[in-house]
Amino acid sequence: MIKKIHFFTLAVFAALTINSQTNQNQSTCGTAAPSQQWEDWFSKEVEKFKANLATGKAQMVNHTIPVIVHVIHFGEAVGTYPNIDSNQVKSQIAVLNQDFGGTGFNVNHVPAAFSNLVANTGITFCMATKNPQGGVLTERGIHRVNAQTNLWPNPNTPTLTIEYYINTFVKPSTIWDPLRYLNIWISDRNPAEFKNGFATYPAGTSLNGLFGSNFGTANNDGVWVWTKAFGTVGTLQGPYDKGRTATHEIGHWLGLRHIWGDGNCMSDYCNDTPWAKQENTGCPPVPAYIDRCGIGQSSFGEMTMNFMDGTSDTCKYMFTHNQNVRIQTAMSQCNYRNALGTHNLCPPSTASAVAAFASFNINNPTCIGTPFTPFNTSMGNPAPTFIWSSSPPVAFNPAPSVANPAITMSTPGNYTLTLIATNSLSSSTFTMAINSVTTCPFVSTCIDTLKMIKNTDTLITYAANNNSLVLGCQSGFAGFLTGTNCYKDKEFAEFFAPSTYTATSSPQVNSVIILFDSLGTKNGSGNGAVQITCRIYGGNNTAGPGAQIGAKNDSLLKIMASPKTTTLGYIGMPGYVTPTKIIPYKFNFASPVIINSPSGFFASVETPYFSPGDSIRIFSNKKALTSLDSNAWFLQYSGNWKTMRTFRQAKIQLGIIPIITCSPIAGLNESTSSFKSNVNVVPNPSDGIFNLIFTLQKEENISIKIYNAIGKEISHTQLDHVRSEYLNLDLSHEANGIYFTEISNGNEKIVKKIIINH
Repeated sequence: MIKKIHFFTLAVFAALTINSQTNQNQSTCGTAAPSQQWEDWFSKEVEKFKANLATGKAQMVNHTIPVIVHVIHFGEAVGTYPNIDSNQVKSQIAVLNQDFGGTGFNVNHVPAAFSNLVANTGITFCMATKNPQGGVLTERGIHRVNAQTNLWPNPNTPTLTIEYYINTFVKPSTIWDPLRYLNIWISDRNPAEFKNGFATYPAGTSLNGLFGSNFGTANNDGVWVWTKAFGTVGTLQGPYDKGRTATHEIGHWLGLRHIWGDGNCMSDYCNDTPWAKQENTGCPPVPAYIDRCGIGQSSFGEMTMNFMDGTSDTCKYMFTHNQNVRIQTAMSQCNYRNALGTHNLCPPSTASAVAAFASFNINNPTCIGTPFTPFNTSMGNPAPTFIWSSSPPVAFNPAPSVANPAITMSTPGNYTLTLIATNSLSSSTFTMAINSVTTCPFVSTCIDTLKMIKNTDTLITYAANNNSLVLGCQSGFAGFLTGTNCYKDKEFAEFFAPSTYTATSSPQVNSVIILFDSLGTKNGSGNGAVQITCRIYGGNNTAGPGAQIGAKNDSLLKIMASPKTTTLGYIGMPGYVTPTKIIPYKFNFASPVIINSPSGFFASVETPYFSPGDSIRIFSNKKALTSLDSNAWFLQYSGNWKTMRTFRQAKIQLGIIPIITCSPIAGLNESTSSFKSNVNVVPNPSDGIFNLIFTLQKEENISIKIYNAIGKEISHTQLDHVRSEYLNLDLSHEANGIYFTEISNGNEKIVKKIIINH
């Protein structure tokens, strides 16, 4: 039963059609086929994973995925549809664990020809115990959202498709960090619709981009299921009352294709599933449709009981081993899957306390007067409490009873650190010698990047004629809210308060990176020689930019010629998303710009007005209601500085990133060449989510190592063919403290101090 792989473009679902009633013979899955570009990449990753399995370099791994179910309602009491009670939610999680474990309802009915193909995928699901801020959830795994409070329309509205409703109104404002949670949204829908669920496919790594519009991003990753098809108890509608809609859609979310390949006898890229001519619905008799795709292609009938077919809930009950390989590949290779289950969001099993910590001195000595934090690896459930001590005595900050205190030695010599971990089951002691504590040269505490645009933000550019964002724009050419526009805005500036950077003395800005939009930064009427100016101003966030203290010019053509990152951003207005690439362009000042203003400074980019067709477009983050999103300013054509928040009704941060140079770190051999100046880490400090921005002059193979404060290497990544990139670095699972990132091209090495502060 070997299935050949067809390398041609896959068909995608046609536009949604509204029918008068739900029919079990209609397709109920709204997940469109992925692009062939993605499938080519993913299939190669599958083959790599299989090869590594054969050599022992990889293993089938058990994964526990934290789930948050967003229950969308309109003010109904808990337990009143669609604000269903927790029992219905729990029943769905139970189904998922049985189905992905190969023990689900009716699996004993699997035909003999397929009985050896039923897979236990090793995937289990738990109802998350904490919210993104670390608070304990009163209802595990449940987030109730009142659509009335959010002023959303009712999904029953006949003119709304459920995909548009969920993607436009619900997801952007309710999604929890998809690096840590599987987001499932459940809601009612228009009774005339027949879609019961849809999902996002797993996105590739940052270097591979998103490959299309139906792939997971920080703003949309997850699964939607009709509330009446969710779980096995409560308010349900047959034949979708056994929880298999969620199983099917999470299959897509984990990289599985429809069993019929989304076309007529097309491939699902799994060799152990027979060919299927088309989607099967209802409950076909078994064996079903023998060899419809050709002699020998499905000799025992089509696998209508596979979860990735369209049959009714009672009639599908298996994944195969090849499907499990795709699932395991997604969990190891895809950037919104590979960290799931590593953030302590699932209730752990009971275990005795075991005290342990690590202390290493790679590249840098332990210095008197310089705090360091041991790597506490103690285990136990209930979570242990801790007591640290030392001989001779040391300073523990904030206290010797915290898990990861900052430890400061006051005199040179040898020390012995002791950790006692205790829970209700046991107490455990661990001791380690810290030798050769010495006096070290002064280490600057300057942090060389700023903490405004966050990795969790969605980069976007808004059209200037979007009346929900700005009012009164002239007719005709509209342009961009942050760039060349019909208002003839002359310049855009971002304010940086002293709290966004740290320095032992007056900071100095050597360069500014502007995140330009590749589709909106162009020369259509011979204006390429026009100089675009980046400026540094003093001033404050009340009166706006003050006196200019630095400036650098570069031509529009030079900016356009700069390499574009492979990471995709988004343009347009809510509900209209188009992929575009980022130009991370760096303006290098001839000499450092010294910041003497105690109130902070502004970094800006000029936007000379061009006729329609010539444009400069600057990325921002999405409009938000956080206190930080109020630092963007623009210079009116009249010459007056105004806030974007007040005069354009947009609380955004601009993609303007000043780079502040610091002193080298003692004991580390840093490069002083252009390689150093073209690698930056933002934001810093961070809650653990960082961006690496490369603006290299040529393609290079890059090694990235992360060390904790005592020199232990905690991660190592190799990137090939890097030039212009805007990449993710996720350390959110690490404890608060100081870390070092070592970035090397083989000939040169730079080391940057980074700070995690959750």
